[in-house]
Amino acid sequence: MGADQRGRVVRLHGKTAVVSSNKIEYACRVAGKMKQGKRTSRSPVAVGDWVRFEQEAHSLEDGEGPAGTIVEIEDRKTCLSRSSAHNTRLEQAVAANVDQLAIMVAANDIELHLGLVDRLHVAACMAGLTPILVVNKTDLCPRQDAAQRVAPYERFGLQIVYVSAQTKEGLDELRDVLKDRTTVFAGPSGVGKSTCLNALDPSLTLRTGDVRKSGAGKHTTTSVSLLPLPWGGYVVDTPGVREFGLWNIPKDELGLWYPDFTNYRTACRYPGCTHTHQPECAVRTACERNEIDRGRYERYVELHHQLVQEEESTRY
Repeated sequence: MGADQRGRVVRLHGKTAVVSSNKIEYACRVAGKMKQGKRTSRSPVAVGDWVRFEQEAHSLEDGEGPAGTIVEIEDRKTCLSRSSAHNTRLEQAVAANVDQLAIMVAANDIELHLGLVDRLHVAACMAGLTPILVVNKTDLCPRQDAAQRVAPYERFGLQIVYVSAQTKEGLDELRDVLKDRTTVFAGPSGVGKSTCLNALDPSLTLRTGDVRKSGAGKHTTTSVSLLPLPWGGYVVDTPGVREFGLWNIPKDELGLWYPDFTNYRTACRYPGCTHTHQPECAVRTACERNEIDRGRYERYVELHHQLVQEEESTRY
């Protein structure tokens, strides 16, 4: 083995972490000593991690080119995490050392995915990331219709960018938002994340799926990748998701991550009000007065109920 080198994890393939160092990519495995102790995460490394690794004399058996062994993971500045789909008691780090989360939806089916938008927004806020809502495929839906559907998010200050890879609408604005930042792109399958990223920077040449007559694309991204942008910054392309389990959030703290509740929480009669069933709840009253969007509030109650069930299931 050679002396320690510093690099950044740009892709994960099974148990192999691809680390970029001085513009060379190394297929690395994680040193056994880093896997000792109680397992709390699906993988000890995540895309975006800065690591120290030792170069191997030979390539890994299942790969070509230089290889190495990761011996240290530097402290993360931020980390976007979810509960593992395979075991909800394990953390699955989506990306580390990132600045923003671009939540992408398609303009023609926004309402189908608002629950996922809410979960991703909470996860971004918990991780200390700046959330952005990217409404793609504006060529398939009148702009005013899409704007009406996301108006509750705009009212509490969420930045919204409208784009179309087909007409090029909004691409310059999105480039400005991404410049000199590291941004995770996430959203449901088929909303056109890869197509949009290719339109932003054709040199990425990300694989895209066929578009059906409905305008829905096919799921094509299969792994998380960290990609550089020529005008400065990075994007993290992620596979489309149907669900996004929140990681390490107590049920009674969920409302703290809803900025549209902020002006009302302190007016609730009971300390620690969950805004679900307690009497004299200012959040519920605001919803009845249409000061908080009813649909978003109802999704909050549903999500809170799911967290209650998850906490109960982990007791056994």
